[in-house]
Amino acid sequence: MLDELTLRKAVEFAVKTEEAGAIFYKKLARRFADNREVKELFSSLAKEEEAHQATFQRFLQEVPDEVPYKSQQERLAVLRAMAMSEFFLGEDGLFKNLEKLTSVRDGLVRAYQLERNTLAYYLEIRELLGASDVIDAIVIAEERHMLQMAERLEALD
Repeated sequence: MLDELTLRKAVEFAVKTEEAGAIFYKKLARRFADNREVKELFSSLAKEEEAHQATFQRFLQEVPDEVPYKSQQERLAVLRAMAMSEFFLGEDGLFKNLEKLTSVRDGLVRAYQLERNTLAYYLEIRELLGASDVIDAIVIAEERHMLQMAERLEALD
């Protein structure tokens, strides 16, 4: 995915991440179906992820094909490693052992970790590619979800 970094590839990855996020939150909503408030939270987040996915898909129509960004190879290696991290590897990562989450806190912590890792990834992309309305919109969406999860975790204390 990240042999060559372009804005288009970053947005394509964002679309896939939002799709995975929607699936993740739907599974959490089912996992905590006995807690109406938590189920509604995760269901709402799934819908937001789907809306983000559709928005980012529309961004792809506006993003021109570009010459790959080839400088700062070390930072590109960091992005590759982040993209391969546990939260972006499908059933063996983000979705691993969801059925074993025993508390609302466990579910919120997993969701917070997803949003934090995704945000860090897109902040690094923004650093590499420079300012962009498209990447900024993705960052804002991820920041909002991360803060929402942090607030929910704090409320449990």
